[in-house]
Amino acid sequence: MYKELSDIFPYLISIRKLENYLSLDIEFPSTWKLPKKYVNPETTVEQPVTKNDVRCFSFAVQFDETQIVQIFQNVKNIISWNRERELKDKLYKIKLMNLKKFFKKIH
Repeated sequence: MYKELSDIFPYLISIRKLENYLSLDIEFPSTWKLPKKYVNPETTVEQPVTKNDVRCFSFAVQFDETQIVQIFQNVKNIISWNRERELKDKLYKIKLMNLKKFFKKIH
């Protein structure tokens, strides 16, 4: 269980049992997106939050090994996808800044 939780732990709010379902409550930065390929709209609900700059989602699946493994993988994929997106954005901004400096020098 530690292995499944370690990647999502910084974002994890709670794990709940809801009758025959398991729900992962996850808090992401508000700038993050949820790619459709990792989200089932029928089992994912955005929850109201009082904090600024965060969004909270509940990901629910039936208590079934395959579905639980899949929901953990989907959450990990959302995290990975957004981290990669942030890194690309950061690198783009650095490259743009360097190009601006370069063009200022040659003028």
